[in-house]
Amino acid sequence: MLFLQALVLFNVICVSVFSLLQDPAPLQRRLPQDDGEEDEGGQDDSARTTTIKGKPGVGRTTTIRAPPTTLTRRTTVTVVKASPTPAPKPGGGKGPNSQCPQEWFQISKELDVMFVAANACTKDAHAAIRAIFHDCFPQGGCDGSLTTKEEMARPGHGPMAGTLDKLKALAQKYRVTNADMLAFAGSHAVVSCPGGPVIKTYIGRKDANRAAPEGQMPPHFALAADSVAAFRARGFTTQELAALMGAHTVSRQFDVNVQRRGASQDTTPDVWDATYYVQTLLGTAPFTFESDMNLGRQEDVGPWMSQFATDKSTWDRVFSQAMTKMEFLGTPGQSAMVECTDALPKGKTAPQLAKRLTSVEQEQLRNLNFTLPAR
Repeated sequence: MLFLQALVLFNVICVSVFSLLQDPAPLQRRLPQDDGEEDEGGQDDSARTTTIKGKPGVGRTTTIRAPPTTLTRRTTVTVVKASPTPAPKPGGGKGPNSQCPQEWFQISKELDVMFVAANACTKDAHAAIRAIFHDCFPQGGCDGSLTTKEEMARPGHGPMAGTLDKLKALAQKYRVTNADMLAFAGSHAVVSCPGGPVIKTYIGRKDANRAAPEGQMPPHFALAADSVAAFRARGFTTQELAALMGAHTVSRQFDVNVQRRGASQDTTPDVWDATYYVQTLLGTAPFTFESDMNLGRQEDVGPWMSQFATDKSTWDRVFSQAMTKMEFLGTPGQSAMVECTDALPKGKTAPQLAKRLTSVEQEQLRNLNFTLPAR
């Protein structure tokens, strides 16, 4: 009897073991849980979460189900997507690499209104060009000292006062320095005149808190040797001096001869052309400073003035480079400043000088027999 009971029990155990080998699910349901949390379907089997780390950002959880195998658990993988790196605040530049602050593009729009008239540049433009010379050339360089009350009250600066007041107000409105405003406005005024070249222009100057020493600009009656020496002391060649003098093509005098206030230095004072050189050298200009006549006869400067009289493209190139050099006087230098040439307007074409020259003028210029000096 006992033998029979043992035999039956053995058969039951064998059947159970055989059943488990065929279907392991009952055993799986009896396995202990890892974290005690329910899965998305409300089942009791556990889930393991794996996080793929990346840069800080907004993550997305992705559930990956493994193929059904014996004793397989579901695995949840969290993929963290890196947030895009915020781009630096762009400047207002037109070019892809421009870092010029946006306010200078707004300033440029306001200067357009001040400086541009129908096929001409305005008196404010003339004054802004003159102002950059009077601010940058004296000791201290381009430091905005011209806008101080002391300098504005000096003889010869009165005709610029109205324009300087406008530029100071514009600098205050946009919270930029007077020094940067004068330099930028000077470049803007040149290209605002029909035919004026674009000048590489930088910002990053600091304002002076006192006036520059008086009497450092060569006077209107200066001897040629004195003018050459003064410009050489600032780092300019005779070729650059001759080119910079060409800014008088949009100049009018007010204080040298009060009986002829407003007289221009060539017959096209609202256009950037080489008429100034022709009429200064030939003595046919409406008005000419004595210092300009002296330079026209000087052995080093005169030949360059003669070349520029019939070669405007060369004059524009040399003038533009010399003006950039002028605007760097007293500054920390190009590497510490930001270029804002992109904020300037595009140049406007002007009628070719050759079409204005009479045959007599052309012959007279040829007869000057200047020989260009070595630079």
